[in-house]
Amino acid sequence: PPSGAVVGCVSLICVGTFLASRGELAMSTVGLVLQLSANLAEASRVVLSQQLLSTQQLPLVEMQYHVAPWQAICLCLASFIVEMHNRGDRIFAATTLCSHPWPFFIASTLGFGLQVSTLLVIKFAGSVTVKLLGIFRNAVLVIFQVVVGAEDVSAMQLTGHAISTSAFLMYTCVRMRLLPSLSETRTYAERKAKRS
Repeated sequence: PPSGAVVGCVSLICVGTFLASRGELAMSTVGLVLQLSANLAEASRVVLSQQLLSTQQLPLVEMQYHVAPWQAICLCLASFIVEMHNRGDRIFAATTLCSHPWPFFIASTLGFGLQVSTLLVIKFAGSVTVKLLGIFRNAVLVIFQVVVGAEDVSAMQLTGHAISTSAFLMYTCVRMRLLPSLSETRTYAERKAKRS
């Protein structure tokens, strides 16, 4: 079970995220449903990946062998439904892919690198850390955009992003303090699994 400090940090991140998104006027029902569905799918993927990495002891590349085809099918299906309604759109997509393969190859390579690095974080730090890293990245990006003057936000939204960023840094410190006890727990769990 998580410690009180970890729960407190995650709660602060949630409060900061709530404040940062409060007052957002451009919210549609379809967009909200799509975003919540994406969050549910991502959370499921991360938790299931953590389960496969810890219980099945799969190497990272072998994990990709099992997971990547399903991810590709889901992405292609969603793209086909949302972006390629008619034959002309499908022909245009295929023509674009064939005439400019290098950007797609580079994007695929970067995606593979991101997948492997995400699995490394899941393996060594856990699924919660992956989700919190995403929130932290978004908050830092907004704060950077505000500093360079490319984004206008209210004082409440800026406060929310600052709270999320600070709480994530506190969470990181707490996790670093807990690492020795977590590794001992994992070692004990691994020994117990090997015995059974």
